[in-house]
Amino acid sequence: MKKQFTLGLVAAAFFAHAAGAAEPLQTPAPEGAGTVPAGKPVAWKYRALLSGLDLFERRSAELAPGATLRFKLPKGISLAPDTTVEIALAQDPIKLQTAPDNSFTLTRETRTGAGKADVVVRGRHFAPEEYRHPNIEVSTPGLPAHVRRLGDLRLACEVQVEIAKADLLAARAILGTFGLFGLNICKSDSNIGMDAPGQYDAITLSADGREMKLSKLSGRFNAPLGDAAWPDATLLQFTLGGQPAQPSLQP
Repeated sequence: MKKQFTLGLVAAAFFAHAAGAAEPLQTPAPEGAGTVPAGKPVAWKYRALLSGLDLFERRSAELAPGATLRFKLPKGISLAPDTTVEIALAQDPIKLQTAPDNSFTLTRETRTGAGKADVVVRGRHFAPEEYRHPNIEVSTPGLPAHVRRLGDLRLACEVQVEIAKADLLAARAILGTFGLFGLNICKSDSNIGMDAPGQYDAITLSADGREMKLSKLSGRFNAPLGDAAWPDATLLQFTLGGQPAQPSLQP
């Protein structure tokens, strides 16, 4: 019997979507992030996100040549025109490039203190007792908005897990609870639930003249990341009513 996971297991505070998990598990927020009545500020350890960038650069030539990496804010958290995402150095915060799809890119910084800094989304807070990682998006240039490439999804999964492992020591215990710390879920035969690019009613996998339909989930889809029968160049096309699915910006 295959295990069922969502990529949100590591992206959304290691929430457990495996069968039988009744309550979500949560990790503490980064030290020094502070608290406010609305919840802790949206902030992550810079070195944890950087570890994800390092892995992307090591693995992209194999899994997703020419692809780009972006960090998307967790669902329910959005950027306003005056919102900035910064590496919060004490003397001179470093603003990161953001995009209308609520994503940002990470830069490498060698300034004193950068290794211990947080990446902060100014003016945004988690819900009380909540802490979620940014969602990883790996994209091959030139693909239509309703198409995803399997190698990109595999690499996004690996980066997401790497960030979770690097973030806090608590990650070892939490991932270990579900047997995940020693298991690379991105290469296992588990079904990995991932966010769809928009509303859809059909997904078609295509590679080397073969096609296969995937089951529809509510706002998500099961990507066959661990199925070696489907190469990294496999394309996933999302359609709605026979037409290309229209991407939607997350709220």
